[in-house]
Amino acid sequence: MLPIVSMLCLVALTSATLPFKITDCSTSPNKIVRIENVHLSQDPVKIPGNETVTADVTILQSIAGTGHYNVSLRIQRHVFNGWVEAPCIHDFGSCSYDLCTVLSGKHYQNTTHHCPIEIAETSPDFECACPFPVGTYHLNPTTAHIDNLASYLKWLAQGDYKVEAKILDTTTHAEVGCFIVQATTASDCTGIQCIFGKRHEK
Repeated sequence: MLPIVSMLCLVALTSATLPFKITDCSTSPNKIVRIENVHLSQDPVKIPGNETVTADVTILQSIAGTGHYNVSLRIQRHVFNGWVEAPCIHDFGSCSYDLCTVLSGKHYQNTTHHCPIEIAETSPDFECACPFPVGTYHLNPTTAHIDNLASYLKWLAQGDYKVEAKILDTTTHAEVGCFIVQATTASDCTGIQCIFGKRHEK
């Protein structure tokens, strides 16, 4: 147990330095989506905290429904001088998902386009759930609250992260979309306090 705790302490003390950036890494001539002009109000991203986001999303080919596309996530966290990939545990982490199952909007059946209420209020024409018709959609400045993590996960709220998301056609197995997101997260705890969930005194 002690070696594990020691490792977590060292990870929590790692400085966070990556500016937010999203890169289109797709080389496919059959790309289905383009994401541009993404801006965050807080960089590093604060956990917990409020984050205001703007973005432009262009659907290049219609996305009909479940079973057509999978999205494969690879999540990495910077540790010491390298990157460590987060495993897939109970459908959380570096996992693969059906794209339209993730974007089903099932939790927002009573809002415009099945969007979270924050998006429905600021961007009523923004599409959030499958099916997606071809078109360009602008997300107006929209503020969402990022909840605090459980005390035993607080050390994850502070660090540098890279996320690669690949969209694959389930019929041809070809890549039809790829994005790499890098970001730094900052928490309201410092150093070893992030391990035990003690909030930083202000």
